[in-house]
Amino acid sequence: MKPKNKTRLIFFLFCLFLFSCKKQSCIEKNEINEVIRLSFINKEDTIYHINSFQNFQNFTKNNPLISSQFFESDNSQIKEQKLYSLINNIYFDSLYFQVKNTFGSFEEQKKEIEQSFSRLKTLLPSIKNPIITTVISGFYNDIVVIDNKIIVGLDYFLDPDSKYKPQDIPKYILRRYKPNNIVPMIMSVYCTQFNQINPLDQTMISEMLNFGKLYYLLSSILPCVPLHAIIGYTQEEWDLVEENENKIYSVFVERKLFFETNHLIKNKYLSERPKVFEISASCPGRIGLWLGWKIINSYMNNNKEIKIEELLQNTNNQEIFFQSSYKPS
Repeated sequence: MKPKNKTRLIFFLFCLFLFSCKKQSCIEKNEINEVIRLSFINKEDTIYHINSFQNFQNFTKNNPLISSQFFESDNSQIKEQKLYSLINNIYFDSLYFQVKNTFGSFEEQKKEIEQSFSRLKTLLPSIKNPIITTVISGFYNDIVVIDNKIIVGLDYFLDPDSKYKPQDIPKYILRRYKPNNIVPMIMSVYCTQFNQINPLDQTMISEMLNFGKLYYLLSSILPCVPLHAIIGYTQEEWDLVEENENKIYSVFVERKLFFETNHLIKNKYLSERPKVFEISASCPGRIGLWLGWKIINSYMNNNKEIKIEELLQNTNNQEIFFQSSYKPS
């Protein structure tokens, strides 16, 4: 081995060692006394072995929740034939084996989900244990939650360099769909239902704080997940907005955006976009959601007697905003 290559290998192994130690330290620091065991149902193998339209119809009939909610079937033959075509093609075998090679028996993810839910249960004791079903659908859907039922399309979460990826998702969103993001995204979709909102309050700040509460909850139950992954930013985007927090806040103040109700204006700062060009050509989309998270962090730090369950149930977001005493340094 050449000295230069040997040096690179040593550096790589050193970085890997540091990452492993950091992850292990995080796990030990956030160890759970009692992990709740959840029910996981594997349907991707069943779907893979469907070899006729009649078998597919039997599958949808025997799995009504998957059929109606995940596949959005109306039980018409035309719709079911379209759905069947997603798994009855020459590429489906390769897609299935990529899923199996990526996730195997899904054991690692099961442990992460159970640990996350165990932490969630300590914060929201009254919630029911969810049932998680995994499927492969030929990229029909990613994650669907119905009450305490979670259905996950594993094919959406293959490695970024996978040969097969969904074609209807913009690249700046698609980059979030990777194996190590599957648990944060599952928990994000699942936990949304516990966040009480006031539909009459259409101000920008209210929508910002609704998401801020969700991210605050997720950071509490996913302590080993990087903060940038919780909101769906890259590390570079996260570092950029953190470094420019004061400038971003100033824009919202100077343009009087916090109490804006115009949907077109709100969407520029809250919706999925590659960049918020109104702030900067390098400012990532959904910047208002990130700022809402910062405000919620400030609110909880200044009101330590308030529990997360109370935070999620409080729909008076304008009061939360004023009581947060948020002001970046």
